[in-house]
Amino acid sequence: MIARFSHVGQQLGAWRESRESADAQVVCPIDSWPFRPRYTDGRCPLCGWEPPGTVVRLPLSRRVDTFGWMALGLVMMSILMAVLVAVMYARA
Repeated sequence: MIARFSHVGQQLGAWRESRESADAQVVCPIDSWPFRPRYTDGRCPLCGWEPPGTVVRLPLSRRVDTFGWMALGLVMMSILMAVLVAVMYARA
């Protein structure tokens, strides 16, 4: 059981390092503009220069497409409300 979780510390350390490197600020050598590659899709917002070795991962909120689930929830709530209205109308 302990062997299963022995690598968790290493993974947390790697995750922490990736978070710190993702928030690192880079200065573009072309126009001397400081920017954070995480928020500009890995490119300089002025000239499009890409810093070497940067891996950009979008935040979870941008990676997960929730429109389908929200539309399904809206339809389910509409059906529930229609049923409740029909029940209240039948009892009155």
